[in-house]
Amino acid sequence: MRLLLLLVPLFILFQSCTESHHYDSSSLHVENNSGSTISAFYLTPNYDHSWGYDELGSGYLYSGETLNISGLESGYYDYQAIFTDLTVIEGSVYLYDHDLVVVNFEAPPLGNISISNTGVNTIMEIYASPITSSDWGDDRLGNSVLYPGDNLILHGLDVGSWDVQVIFDDNAVITQTVSVQNGQTTALGMADTVTIPNGNG
Repeated sequence: MRLLLLLVPLFILFQSCTESHHYDSSSLHVENNSGSTISAFYLTPNYDHSWGYDELGSGYLYSGETLNISGLESGYYDYQAIFTDLTVIEGSVYLYDHDLVVVNFEAPPLGNISISNTGVNTIMEIYASPITSSDWGDDRLGNSVLYPGDNLILHGLDVGSWDVQVIFDDNAVITQTVSVQNGQTTALGMADTVTIPNGNG
C-alpha cells in the first residue's frame, strides 16, 4: 500500500464522508466546496501500488462542482485530490456493496480582525496568534506603521480565540484577547492608554 501524505502548503481543507444505501453499484461521489479548483483526482483499491489514471482526465473540478465515480466493487479505496495551488489531500474510504460514499472537500471557517489605532501615538508593531500558539509570529505591519486613526484588517484567520499585541512608539505594549467568528470581522480599538473591544461587525 502507498504511504498516504497530507500536504497543505497554503490552507487547510476539511474532508468528510457520509454513506447512504441500496444503489445499483458502489459509487464514490466527490463534492468540491473548497473555494479552490481540483486539477486531478485519483481513486484506486488500497492494495494497488500506483495511483492509476486521473478520474478528471484533462478537465478540472471547480468549486461547487461534483464528480461521481460508479461501478466500483466493495472494499477499501485510497483517493488523492490535487488542487491547482499544489495542495494535495489523500485519504481512504470503505465502499460497501450497493452504497454511495460522499467525499466533501470544504474550506475551513475563517474570520477577520480589524485593528484600529484609537490613541495619539503611532503603533509600530502588531502581532496576532491563536491563544494555543506559543509563538507570536511575524510583525503583521511588516515595514509599515499604524498612525492614529488608521486601521489594519487581518484576513482569513481560523475561527477561535486570538491574542493581539501592539507596540507603540513610546514603547507601550498592550495585549488583548479577541474571538474570531466565522464570516465576521471582529473590530478592536487599541490605544496606549486604554484598549477598547468594539465587538463584531
